[in-house]
Amino acid sequence: MSSLIYLLIILLPWETRWIINPIIANGFDLEYDNISLYATDILILLGTLFYLRRNVLEKIKISWQTLLWILLIAITITVSADKILALYYWFRIFIITILVLLIYYSKASKTKIAIAFVVSATIESILAIVQFMFQSTYFNKWFGLAYHDITIAGNSVVATVSDKLLRPYGTLPHPNILGGFLAVAAIIALWLIWQHKSISNNIHNDKIPLADHQLPTNYWFLLACYYTILLALFLTFSRSAWLAFIVALCVWFYLCPTFRKQFNNDWWKKYVIWSSLIFISILSIIFIDFILARSLISNNILENTSLMERGRYIKGAINILLTHPFFGVGIGRYTNAVQSLYPNHPAWSYQPVHNIYLLILVELGIVGVSAFIALLYYTLKKKRILLLQTSKNSMFFLLISALLVIGLFDHYLWTLHFGLLLTGFVIGFGLLQEESKNIKNC
Repeated sequence: MSSLIYLLIILLPWETRWIINPIIANGFDLEYDNISLYATDILILLGTLFYLRRNVLEKIKISWQTLLWILLIAITITVSADKILALYYWFRIFIITILVLLIYYSKASKTKIAIAFVVSATIESILAIVQFMFQSTYFNKWFGLAYHDITIAGNSVVATVSDKLLRPYGTLPHPNILGGFLAVAAIIALWLIWQHKSISNNIHNDKIPLADHQLPTNYWFLLACYYTILLALFLTFSRSAWLAFIVALCVWFYLCPTFRKQFNNDWWKKYVIWSSLIFISILSIIFIDFILARSLISNNILENTSLMERGRYIKGAINILLTHPFFGVGIGRYTNAVQSLYPNHPAWSYQPVHNIYLLILVELGIVGVSAFIALLYYTLKKKRILLLQTSKNSMFFLLISALLVIGLFDHYLWTLHFGLLLTGFVIGFGLLQEESKNIKNC
């Protein structure tokens, strides 16, 4: 079973899928209304069947809060005008819930799960760096790769007055999504580097601890992965991903006293942090014009247009919420509600509001969101996750803080398949516990 979990994690960002019901409006593909079956969904279902075959699920006690949350999502189908689409979104929530349970209740090593995730992100990073170098992406339907080129209008670019660059997509639908994935991976890679002794002992079953001055071979491998991911993260030019990574590091520093102690006592850990700052500084100098173009104080027409569009999305979401305040428009129905509100707008403008908190509120309503928050709080309190001083929970808050930041500026954690997968992985991995003898505090 562990091997299937590791394979699933490595394949998480690959968007191979069967589009069952493509939706086209005015020649524009409405991705958020498409019904698709992904290869990763099949792997998750296979993992569930494998558990059932081994009678493992008999030992799993699914909390009533989890069941009630799934039921709550199912109830929203009844208020949705498009029940097929709402049922599909409920299925996606169900799949992610199963992913969390598979990770949380599996006997897989937390360290090896983290390594699998970092390896997956490193492969994605190499692909993204190659795309940035050639300013083009390769199309392959079997691997879920879409074609993008700097000469094609509508592709995501970062531009100055005299030049522009295609932002890398990797295997994902948008550079911001790639950036969010790499931000989480960079955090996990840094955490693995911090645990270098336990990694060596866990993989090689070496009961003799390494001396402080000895660095295992896999430390250098992880360091190479970390800097590769950091480079690709920078090249995405995703402001939300950059901010998420910085906030997570701040949370790590302030919530984890062991982190500060190790930083002060271990020279090589200082080297990792300071070399990261130098690495980012060099990249910033090289691409300073493009960074300034992406800044909030820029007069860049492309960036100002993007900010104006985000403002219109927020205004539209508030108008829809005022029309359906209590039970919302139904899960997955936001873009349809926008079409009804603004029927004469071009099809490409029918996008979810770039804030998952407002988006979920519009779709589920005040009643649905209130119930979800109450259930989430009760569950975390019961499992003692809300105790910040408990070191075993620090990884959960570290990764969740990154997602909370991303959720302020984008919608893909709720609307797109990979966004939900990333959220499910973070929750499952953050709650997964390793043997205390193998993991240091924080």
